[in-house]
Amino acid sequence: MFMRLLLVATICVGLMATVGAEPVAAETKEVVKYQLLEWKNKHTKNNEDAEKLIKTFKMLKVETEVSDHGNHKDVKYRCPKWKQLTVKDHDTAHQWEAWLKKLGFKTIHEH
Repeated sequence: MFMRLLLVATICVGLMATVGAEPVAAETKEVVKYQLLEWKNKHTKNNEDAEKLIKTFKMLKVETEVSDHGNHKDVKYRCPKWKQLTVKDHDTAHQWEAWLKKLGFKTIHEH
């Protein structure tokens, strides 16, 4: 029983270390770097869209400010320092890169 708990604790500590650095497992090979110097603003149609965007920006460590206008939210964002996201495959890297570019970020995709 003790060995099983020790194994679970070791796995949890390992996961916390990798999640803090990059959001996917260690066997990944694709890197997308991103930066956005100037503030941009995204007008969301509903609160659910805003919450998804805020959650994603938080995961990516992008600075955000939110303005609540009752029936919608505006999400202001920037990322003045280069950050990077490691993903599982080439297609996923291109999806992230396209999404970031659509929102105004500079991107670099490395293999």
